[in-house]
Amino acid sequence: MQITHKRDKFHLSYCTNVHPGESWEDIFNNLNAYLPQIKSQVCPDDKFGIGLRLPQRGLCDLVNDIEQVEKFKLWLEQNGLYVFTINAFPMGDFHGARVKEQVYLPDWLQDERLTYTNLVADVLSTIMPSTIDFATISTVPGGSKSRIKTLGERKRIAEQIALAALHLFKIKNKSDREILLLLEPEPCCFLETIDETISFFESILWSDENISFLSQESRLPKAECKELIQAHIGVCYDTCHAAVEYEDGKDSLLRLSEANIRIGKLQISSGLKIQSLDEVNLNWLRKFPNDIYLHQVVFKNRSFIKRFLDLPNFFKFLDSSESTQFDLSEAQCRIHYHVPIYADSVNNVSTTVDFLREVLGVAVRERLTQHLEVETYTFNILPVGSTNLSLTDHIVSELNWVKNEVINCGNVN
Repeated sequence: MQITHKRDKFHLSYCTNVHPGESWEDIFNNLNAYLPQIKSQVCPDDKFGIGLRLPQRGLCDLVNDIEQVEKFKLWLEQNGLYVFTINAFPMGDFHGARVKEQVYLPDWLQDERLTYTNLVADVLSTIMPSTIDFATISTVPGGSKSRIKTLGERKRIAEQIALAALHLFKIKNKSDREILLLLEPEPCCFLETIDETISFFESILWSDENISFLSQESRLPKAECKELIQAHIGVCYDTCHAAVEYEDGKDSLLRLSEANIRIGKLQISSGLKIQSLDEVNLNWLRKFPNDIYLHQVVFKNRSFIKRFLDLPNFFKFLDSSESTQFDLSEAQCRIHYHVPIYADSVNNVSTTVDFLREVLGVAVRERLTQHLEVETYTFNILPVGSTNLSLTDHIVSELNWVKNEVINCGNVN
């Protein structure tokens, strides 16, 4: 839906990766089951935007059957819906089976990631409405940090992303549809922190070497190549990821803006924040379901910071003699485990909602982005007793929470 703060308009939706389904038939059936009823509750008289998840299998179904694309566009129009952003981060299965590290693969070292992303852009250029300024695609921040170690690999990623920018540039010239590709920093990924992200853009993606590469590939002048990369490549700022990394909310947003890196989308999410590593909290945390997704942990006190790829790695550390080398009395940890954004706590454990509220307020007041997408996909694996709402009620509650925050954020000094 579109919400207004002063004179600024924002597109707000939720990411449909909360719904299972890999084939287009399954994806559409879920959209048809949930979107009209959610729209009827949050904006019955206005159009409602969709944060679409389009995995590889569903994408291929659409690309191979153009009639399905036309049927989808008709369905959107008939139901007062529109697509303004696509989550192209996970290419494969995202529900039921173990996802874990596979969520990053293929990564930007591999041709398959570029091919997939370009096809997503082709579909998006066809289904996005002409009435919006631009659409966005969020993607893997390079890949897993463990896979990307050498300068050559970093340069390879920059080249692939430059080629994606060229594809988006051609789409705009052909159809006048502007699409941004957004790298989404995440704990334990190649682009993990805002510092790493800015450094990658400035020293590798926008480097003379990478611009020369794209100029040779495209036969366009270097100056035009740099402009098209800067115009079409940006950042998806995930508020859970940034909170887990202990980023300074306002400062991190403003530094991206000052570096002329477009914040194409704010992904609105909240994680867990454990202020005290006492026995009660740790015992409760050990019961958290964690068989499907990665739940990175960033563990710190005044003198150290330590990162763990997943909860089991963190527990192994705590149970080992290594942990005795650290003063745990003042230590805390933050965990990449998406929880309902309106919750201050889950089973008496705090969430990062305060960070989310700060970042959302800054982004709106400073006009740093137009796209707002709620991304809570873990409702079906939260601990028993965490909630008793239906999935529809959850989504509606989250959207209304964001809507109220945006409308009221002008009252914050």
